Amino acid sequence: MLSSVLGRKIEYKHLDYESWKELKLERAKAAPNSVAARFASDHLLQHLQEVDHKNGVFAGTNDYILQIGGQPPTTLEEYIKHKAAFD
Repeated sequence: MLSSVLGRKIEYKHLDYESWKELKLERAKAAPNSVAARFASDHLLQHLQEVDHKNGVFAGTNDYILQIGGQPPTTLEEYIKHKAAFD
């Protein structure tokens, strides 16, 4: 889906947690005011390492956005199309 929306090849590459953490910290150090730095906080890194996250506890879906906002949430494809239009 990402490839077709963005018009370039996007591939998934699995990284174990430690490799991902190292990469995040390197990017954050190289650009301390970047989005990468914001996503390299100790709190987030700890959260992503926890067993519940690894076991998919947070992977479920619900209809809260529809209930609260009165309309369904934006799909990933819609979001990427919107975001790509401004890049």
